[in-house]
Amino acid sequence: MSNFQDATHIHQSSDTLAATLDPAWGIWGPIGGYMAAIALRAAATAVGADHRPVSLSVQYIGRPTFDAITIEVVPVKGGNTALTNVRLHQSGQCFLQAQLWTTNKSQGPVTNDAQMPDVPPAETLESIETQLARHGRPIANFWQNLDARPVGFFAPPHPDPRGSVIQQWHQYRDFEPTPDLFLNAGRAALLIDVLIWPAHWRGQSVEPKYASPSLDLSLWFHDPGNQSAWLLADGHADTARDGVIHGGVRIWGEDGSLIASGGSHLLVIAPR
Repeated sequence: MSNFQDATHIHQSSDTLAATLDPAWGIWGPIGGYMAAIALRAAATAVGADHRPVSLSVQYIGRPTFDAITIEVVPVKGGNTALTNVRLHQSGQCFLQAQLWTTNKSQGPVTNDAQMPDVPPAETLESIETQLARHGRPIANFWQNLDARPVGFFAPPHPDPRGSVIQQWHQYRDFEPTPDLFLNAGRAALLIDVLIWPAHWRGQSVEPKYASPSLDLSLWFHDPGNQSAWLLADGHADTARDGVIHGGVRIWGEDGSLIASGGSHLLVIAPR
């Protein structure tokens, strides 16, 4: 198990930003949403202290190893609403680039028409470890970092009758409430990225013979300051063709607030 805030920590030395990719946050390699969380925290060093993340667009260019990385942060537009570019490098090669919009604005309409799915509370559900063990399924070490509680269990050859969908509660282990909106938003970023593959998998009648790493990631933050310990992910991966799987995820707080939403394309590859 690894602490999320430590695993995404940005090291600052004079004008240099750096981080270390923690192997506890990997499955096929470093998880895309984990690296996106690092990019979020790096961008925070270049914007006003009163800014919050609004939207993040990420492109995964390469596959880094679990080792030290350097970070390039370039302000593109300043002011009350700012745009910042971030590039993550390892061994002189860029493996991730991202664009983040932030703002300090607070005036405008307030609506709440989005409704959280009606699902059982996390405390009444079995853990993912228990569910997988009962069905003789292995579990990636990554899941030790989270207390994950799926709503129902479906897997090939017994797919979810609703299709390629997932509803699952998550609580980050050893994570305390934080005023750092960029760190807090990183919790949602990781979940949105990592859950599209499980959503796809749960809808299959035949065990997939392929892997599908993230090609890109688009995120919108609606309530990045929400301090809910448990986060509900409501996701789908209902479109796949021509070597690409698409999915989307909404993240909800225990109070019913929509915290973040986003989506990603996964690239189908032969497993290594």
